[in-house]
Amino acid sequence: MNYSSRQQPSKHWFRKVDWILVLVITVLAIISVTLISSAMGGGQYSANFSIRQIIYYILGAIMAFLIMIVSPKKIKHNTYILYFIFCILLIGLLILPETAITPVINGAKSWYSFGPISIQPSEFMKIILILALAKTVSRHNQFTFNKSFHSDLMLFLKIIGVSIFPMLLILLQNDLGTTLVICAVIAGVMMVSGITWRILAPIFIAAIVGGASIILAIIFKPTLIENLLGIKMYQMGRINSWLDPYTYSSGDGYHLTESLKAIGSGQLIGKGYNHGEVYIPENH
Repeated sequence: MNYSSRQQPSKHWFRKVDWILVLVITVLAIISVTLISSAMGGGQYSANFSIRQIIYYILGAIMAFLIMIVSPKKIKHNTYILYFIFCILLIGLLILPETAITPVINGAKSWYSFGPISIQPSEFMKIILILALAKTVSRHNQFTFNKSFHSDLMLFLKIIGVSIFPMLLILLQNDLGTTLVICAVIAGVMMVSGITWRILAPIFIAAIVGGASIILAIIFKPTLIENLLGIKMYQMGRINSWLDPYTYSSGDGYHLTESLKAIGSGQLIGKGYNHGEVYIPENH
């Protein structure tokens, strides 16, 4: 038998691991746990968040290992199933009443809580949406034999179609931050999807102009933005405190101004382990 026709042995999982990357992540994990432990020196909480962070790292490592040994073909095959499941979970957060399982935290009902374990479907959806969009782009390009403006427009509409539903569900949870992250994900996928810039350039320019117009309107005509877009006061406060934190230092800008004080007082090398001097809410 010809050697080239023989089935090559599969690569052992140990050799698939990028051990330099593992080392870098481990060093960063140690630094982060140390800094969280130091930040807890203010005594705001009885819980030990550094221990919790270590547990999360261990769980994350287990999940990373399990994903690594799963065939990419299986992940691709089940991507739309995962997409459907987490869309259902996002819908559940909207239609289920507020209970211990679906609590409202900081004005948003975004978690399923099971005792000490909380699951935020939108965090999983960010990754699953990337997989779903990648599969959508891949299938489109695979079966597009004559690339044209029309085929690129169809791909653009497919990307929007896959993205719009989970993005709206997350926005309805009162989670503007995650919604903006998903917008960035969509933009990134579009840029690498092969869609012609004849389609993307006008859209991106319009988005930039629209965003700048909204910021200017918030500065000069805040009531107009509140009425037209339904932006809530706390969202307006975030933007105002970002633009001019010291004017709002007793309210929405308090956390930002205190953070700037902490960074400034620490200068280049900091105050040292467990020697923070500036009180910051949620400092861990």
